[in-house]
Amino acid sequence: PDDHPDRGGYLQDLGVTLWTRFKHAGQLEDLEEAIASYRRVIKIVSDDHLKTAYCLQGLGYFLSTRFRHTGRLEDLEEAIASKRRVVNIVPDDHPDKADHLQNLGISLRTRFGCTGQLEDLEEAIASQRHAVSIVPDTHLDRASCLQNLAVFFATKFEHTARLEDLEEAIASQRHAVDALADDHPNKASYLQNLGAFLWTQFEHTGRVEDLGEAI
Repeated sequence: PDDHPDRGGYLQDLGVTLWTRFKHAGQLEDLEEAIASYRRVIKIVSDDHLKTAYCLQGLGYFLSTRFRHTGRLEDLEEAIASKRRVVNIVPDDHPDKADHLQNLGISLRTRFGCTGQLEDLEEAIASQRHAVSIVPDTHLDRASCLQNLAVFFATKFEHTARLEDLEEAIASQRHAVDALADDHPNKASYLQNLGAFLWTQFEHTGRVEDLGEAI
């Protein structure tokens, strides 16, 4: 019965099993059933905030996956709604909070790509800024957080042509480069991105120092 104390756990296990089978077999019916199972779990565990957040994050991931397979915007919108709830539930001092913020930001940027609504990109930037603000300087994910923020600002610049947005992208990318050791496997690609942003700034400002740094 729905009021059994173990029912939520069984439904969650069912959802994970169906998700695993979907990954191996690619049958969309399995993903549909996994989504349905997680929706039922969320109704059962609504009083346990952290458990609710965990289930909402899983539901958001499943819905985002279905969106990638079907292109149905309703799935992406529901995924965003689930990820917003996760961000609101999980406190800033939780070790997974930055990841939750980044997941929300990525989904918002994806929706911006579909609809062109600048509000989504603004919210994605705010979410990513929040993630950067709570990730310690020594954390391994700090560089990727900063790079994502840089990419979001660069995307915004492409649509607004505001140099302030490009400058924010360059500043974030510089910080991302600085956060990586010279022998890190991603160092070269981060430097390439910084060079590309600086070249774009040179094309708009004609400042020789931007060209020099890009080279």
